[in-house]
Amino acid sequence: MWGPLIFSTTSTRVTTDQGAGYNWFAFGVGGILGVLGLIVAQKRPMPGRIALAIGGLLLIAVPFVYENRALLPIATSMVLGIAMLVSSFFLGPMPAPRHMPAGHQARP
Repeated sequence: MWGPLIFSTTSTRVTTDQGAGYNWFAFGVGGILGVLGLIVAQKRPMPGRIALAIGGLLLIAVPFVYENRALLPIATSMVLGIAMLVSSFFLGPMPAPRHMPAGHQARP
């Protein structure tokens, strides 16, 4: 997906918009929270889910800071934010091999 760089360099209207700085912040912090949430969720699912959901909320909230509303940054940020929010419900640790069903064997 496109990052904030494409939004902040496409035109002078977007470059001078204060939303471009917030966009960089939201994508950076949202990405860090997403990766941190995935790592933490392997041992403690609830804090990992919360971190992933907060990152998604940041990406959903940032388009409302733009003075000049452009469709590409809004759509990209919303799609990624919604994907992070939806995936936070299903985030959890991978099952250990001993917890697999009886008839299931690991691939060689």
